[in-house]
Amino acid sequence: VCSSDLQSGSWPSVEGEVISKKVTRSESRDSDGDTQVSYNPVLEYHFRVDEQIYHGDRLQIAGFSYDSSERAWSAINELITDDRCLVYYNPDNPEQSSLTVGFRANHLLFPAIGIICCLVGFAGGWLMNREDMADLRSGKGKNTGDPADASAGETSTPTEETPPPPKDPAQ
Repeated sequence: VCSSDLQSGSWPSVEGEVISKKVTRSESRDSDGDTQVSYNPVLEYHFRVDEQIYHGDRLQIAGFSYDSSERAWSAINELITDDRCLVYYNPDNPEQSSLTVGFRANHLLFPAIGIICCLVGFAGGWLMNREDMADLRSGKGKNTGDPADASAGETSTPTEETPPPPKDPAQ
């Protein structure tokens, strides 16, 4: 989560006036060469802070695109009423503004997927190691005869016995 997402949650707000609204369509190709289409809401607005007029075009700090034109228009329509909108602005720099701010649940999607994958990997490794250790303690572990596979203290080293020297018949 970006620090601007967290910091923006405390930004003050003012009423703004919508100048224009539209949805743009973008095409891109994925790694398989398939065309991916996305729709991006675009909303431009004016707002006033300390008698100065500012211009903004951000709907949210972390921009999202949509899989249909209808969803993108719905995102716009949720933020405006009669060509008016609530604008949040950075009090230290009013040129930074957005119509939605702060930390939202959808900001957790990708980090949550990563954390879940890590936990599954750790749990699987721990379970596999636990089963291997239990097998070794019970004697069910692999025993190929190789001293490296044997348990500690159970190694054997081959020895050669040399036959006694022949007896001299004169003795």
